[in-house]
Order: sequence, then C-alpha cells, then structure tokens
Amino acid sequence: MPMIRPAAIALATVVALTACSAPSSAQARLGTIDFPTSGSAAATPVEFGPPAVIKPSHELFGEMLLEVGMPREAHAEFNRALELAPKRARSLLGLARAAKAMADSVGAAKGYTDLLAVWHRADPAVRAINH
Repeated sequence: MPMIRPAAIALATVVALTACSAPSSAQARLGTIDFPTSGSAAATPVEFGPPAVIKPSHELFGEMLLEVGMPREAHAEFNRALELAPKRARSLLGLARAAKAMADSVGAAKGYTDLLAVWHRADPAVRAINH
C-alpha cells in the first residue's frame, strides 16, 4: 500500500476541521460587539461565520487518494462527495478517473457520460477531459 505524504494528511485534516469547526473565540468575541446600525438592519463591516468551502473535503481527499495510487478508496470519497453535492463536476470527474484507475470501464464510461451531461454547454477548451 502506498504511503500518503504527511503534508497530504495534514491538509486533509485542516480542510475537514475547517468545514466542521465551531466558531472560534475571536468570532465569539466579535459577535458581542455593538456595530452601528443603519435603519433597522445592523451594518457590520465584515461577514461573520465559517469560511466558504471552495472544495468539498471528500472531493479533495479523493483527489489526494488518486494521486497516491489508491483508486478504490478515492472512488468511495467521490461517491460521498456526490451524495452531499449531486452532479458536482469535479466530483464526477474524480469518480470517472477513479473507476478508470480501477480498470472499471463501465463505471468510467458512466462517470464521463454523467460529467458530459452536466458540462454539455461548457467551452470545449475547459472541459478537462483528455481521456
């Protein structure tokens, strides 16, 4: 079994914890500050809450697993990502790539077909499907 690099494990841990973390003490303290109001709505200078998730944790972990040669585990992570965000293009692409890496031609064909259905109007130059 290939070794997963410590940096990859650390990155996946940070992403997972960030996505699930409770507000920090700084956020809690800022939440108690009285900001000036404009009319009936409060005018806050910054947006509060957890950071926006740019890449879902399961999708990121699936990509990392594919990179280190663990397609079966990656396939499971992409499936989980698609349960949480159905038809997400990068998760569909990862699922197809994982199936291809496992020599599952039927699964790979289905993954690429599903991806093309989502990206049917995309610019061919940015499709990222060179398989």
